[in-house]
Amino acid sequence: MNFAESTYLGLNSLRNNRLRSWLTILGILIGIAAIVSLISAGRGSEIQIQKRIETLGTNIITIYSRRPPPRKPGERRGISKGLILDDLAYLKRLEGVKNISPEMNVASFVSAGKKESETNVYGVSSTYSKIRNLELKKGKFFTSSDAAHWLKVVVLGSNVANELFPEDEVIGKKIKLNNHYFTVCGVLAPKGQMWRYDFDQQVYLPDSTAYRRLTGNERIRRIVIQTRDAGKAKSLVPLIEKGLLQRHQGVEDFRVRSQEEMLETISDVSRTFTILLSAIAGISLLVGGIGIMNIMLVSVTERYREIGIRKAVGARKKDILAQFLVESVVLSLVGGFCGIILGIIIAKVISILGKWTFTIPIIAIILPFLFSSIIGLFFGLYPAHKASSLDPVEALRYQ
Repeated sequence: MNFAESTYLGLNSLRNNRLRSWLTILGILIGIAAIVSLISAGRGSEIQIQKRIETLGTNIITIYSRRPPPRKPGERRGISKGLILDDLAYLKRLEGVKNISPEMNVASFVSAGKKESETNVYGVSSTYSKIRNLELKKGKFFTSSDAAHWLKVVVLGSNVANELFPEDEVIGKKIKLNNHYFTVCGVLAPKGQMWRYDFDQQVYLPDSTAYRRLTGNERIRRIVIQTRDAGKAKSLVPLIEKGLLQRHQGVEDFRVRSQEEMLETISDVSRTFTILLSAIAGISLLVGGIGIMNIMLVSVTERYREIGIRKAVGARKKDILAQFLVESVVLSLVGGFCGIILGIIIAKVISILGKWTFTIPIIAIILPFLFSSIIGLFFGLYPAHKASSLDPVEALRYQ
């Protein structure tokens, strides 16, 4: 008996027990579907987060003001004022810096007539829109000349503009901020939210105006730097850290992060979670494999006489082995194929609900297919070996 005949007999046996075969396939199907959908969802969410980070600007380094860590025993360090305007002037002179801007906290409320809007008001430089890739819906962003003359002009996020002037023309209108009136010179196009930072709910004014006319405080919450070259951001971080540490008398009251570093960290975290979740989903594959072994052992027991007759008429051990292995592998492959289809459907639904890019990495197809094949071979090997090792005389006696 050749392999084709063994395959035919194996498939015929599965057809004769369709309900049992499909119930056996179910465990493999669920496991494969879970792995495919999780890998796809993980990759899709990673791409979406990367796109959101890239909308904050390219080649970006962000310097955050923070509380310094506790002093270590015997550690000597001076007194620091934190991130201040003098640091900004120092950083401007570093080689590789293209644009730089502070983010100075000014206020959290603005009003126009009887309408109010809860927002974050920041003092920034005239190059801030270039650094953050901010597009204007109306008007213009304030200029370096506006900043030099401490003009009372503001640029509104799209949500703030809608809240204060829902139906009116915005440009040229006045808003009240800390008992000062400012003229609206521009409105930003909708940009969306990144973590807790909602660009559509921000208000921007010149940093010089914020310092000279409003706060009188030179403390800076954040500094954002745009480098000249794509590969410069990450290499510039150690230089910035070293220079600021010297200027701050050894007090590490800041944190420096590059956009590239953030992307790498997020990608690593996303991949780790995807692997962990896929490993958990793989448990159902193990359960499905055990189910296949169990059903195949039952099948062997039910077909003792058939096996005995086949051996009596000349079937070799390898023919019996091949027949039962084919049944086991087919069960796994059918479950794997159906699981891949179901997984793709689930991944598509998740991408729609999560509003991110639908993508199916090739590994999400190849890996489950290989797993299902290996499971069929591994868990079908013992029942197939048991069937092929039966003594034909004993098998024919079995009732």
